[in-house]
Amino acid sequence: MSYLKRFASVTCLNGHVHQVFSKTEGNVTFHSGTTTAYPLPHPGDGPAPKPLTLPAGKLHDALGIREVSYQTGQHTLALKERTLL
Repeated sequence: MSYLKRFASVTCLNGHVHQVFSKTEGNVTFHSGTTTAYPLPHPGDGPAPKPLTLPAGKLHDALGIREVSYQTGQHTLALKERTLL
């Protein structure tokens, strides 16, 4: 992380992650993508990160894709969640 300190703002996009999260550490903001398989509980929920057991018919609500878009000159990203059908 020390090599990123010279930048005013850094965005890190994480893929292939089974937990959805966004967090900021100093000047670095991290965003994960929505899981496309084996959803895990949110960080800190439950004793261990293991796949969630979901009611029948609810798996499609927990899986999806996170779209990230930006515009030159804007300081924030637009995050859009889409579920898999």
